[in-house]
Amino acid sequence: MAWVSWRKMCKSKSDGGMSFRNLQAFNLAMLAKQAWRIMTNPNLLIVRIYKAKYFPFGNILGAKLGSSPSYAWRSIYNSLEVIRKGVRWRVGNGKMIHIWEDKCLPNPTTYKVCSPLQDIGDFPMVSLLIDEETRHWKVEMVKRFFLPFEAETILNIPLSYNLSEDSIIWLGNKRGVFTVRSAYFVALPIVENSEEDECSSGDSRTRLWKKVWQLKLPAKVRIFAWKACMDGLPTKLNLAKRGLNVGAECPLFEKAVESSSHALIYCNKLCEVWWNWQDCPINLLAVNRCFVDLAVEILDAGSPNDLETLFATTWAIWFNRNQVVHESKRSPHSQIWNLARCTQEDYKNAILFCRAQQQQAPDIGWAAPPPDVYKINVDGATAGIGCRSSMGVVIQDCWRMAIAAVSKVLNGNYGAAVTEAFAVEEGIRLAKEMELQRIIVESDSCEVVDAINESSCNGEFGMVIQGSVELLRFFQSWKMQHLKRDYNRVAHKLAQLAKSSGSSQQWKGIVLPVIQHVLLLDRAKC
Repeated sequence: MAWVSWRKMCKSKSDGGMSFRNLQAFNLAMLAKQAWRIMTNPNLLIVRIYKAKYFPFGNILGAKLGSSPSYAWRSIYNSLEVIRKGVRWRVGNGKMIHIWEDKCLPNPTTYKVCSPLQDIGDFPMVSLLIDEETRHWKVEMVKRFFLPFEAETILNIPLSYNLSEDSIIWLGNKRGVFTVRSAYFVALPIVENSEEDECSSGDSRTRLWKKVWQLKLPAKVRIFAWKACMDGLPTKLNLAKRGLNVGAECPLFEKAVESSSHALIYCNKLCEVWWNWQDCPINLLAVNRCFVDLAVEILDAGSPNDLETLFATTWAIWFNRNQVVHESKRSPHSQIWNLARCTQEDYKNAILFCRAQQQQAPDIGWAAPPPDVYKINVDGATAGIGCRSSMGVVIQDCWRMAIAAVSKVLNGNYGAAVTEAFAVEEGIRLAKEMELQRIIVESDSCEVVDAINESSCNGEFGMVIQGSVELLRFFQSWKMQHLKRDYNRVAHKLAQLAKSSGSSQQWKGIVLPVIQHVLLLDRAKC
């Protein structure tokens, strides 16, 4: 028997559901995977067949259903809306992106330019806004043709030094890689677009739904709490409503109807249990309310610990009620209260025990490279609104001597990962200029380190990663590894120097006074 509708259970946990998969949306996501393969693998035989028949003069995003389509193409065609909503252009050299028609801005509303049309030519492409000599945006042109907020957005789009080709990226995750999981969350709003909002999505209860799954209680108690809040418990009243030939009377107090709130809170046989809760933030038994409203009131007036007490106690009460109904056993009120307290304490003690058993990873600091190998440490520094990001690079040899360093201000206000990616690219380029053959690059950004090691160039800053990967091909050997921020202090100092001074500097063959003290401290630790 279904106590909660499947549609409600398919909603996210923050909206009062259980995050079960909507099968229609999941099917669209699976079909979208085939559409993505067609779009990203144009040389496959099946792709060439589809293209010749259904979209001979464009790409799959502009394809038509056509006359007498095959069942496979009809299915794939139905999933194209998922692809259209889940992709946008990533700017490389801008030669394939139309300024006003294509999605290329990191703006999650439309991803398109909304500034009024300007006379920049018959078919204006983004490449008109890029200076190929400096590899930077044409600042004056951008500010002249676009609204101020949009001009700022465009100028903060990162451009790689090698100006690689434009590419389409997936918006469902940070890596820019299509997955069925991420496509599902793009397809879900499309499927549910016509469905009316349910009470579980109300603002007053959203905080409760989020908090329920974060409570320090066993999973069975949290699931019970969700069922109680959704009125999904098999009480006598709910059984009668579903057509079962049973009475609706409470098995503990036969003069009342057994609803969820009655069975858990307001039954006269439970008063002694709730009297043990001396520090309850509200007058629990004063007014008869539905259970979910009572939980919201306790959360508003008290703390998450009070909510844990409510749910643990009601779980113990429901456990006792089932014993009465199915086994004719009744526990004393003190035992019900103690069961609730022990459930809470045992779970918290188990969490503490597991944390104590976890072994910490060894704390590895900065180490000098082997002979004939040079170590490049990089770091980025983000900036506030209206300011520009900065980065620092230092190259050291096997004697821990700094042979080169860079303190540079970037051309835009980028996020932390993009800034780190630019710092890595700058460090590798500097090593190439100095004709170093074997290098080790260290950064405190795991995201950038993993992207370079995996040659993952699909994210929003994938063009910068691609530039670094291409530069690394010029070296005899290279290694990219992560270093904790505490041991990356020299590069951090250089990045902060550029941030505070607002100017870029580069040194070769000398030890800078600004980092000499930090270098000495690092050598003392090694």
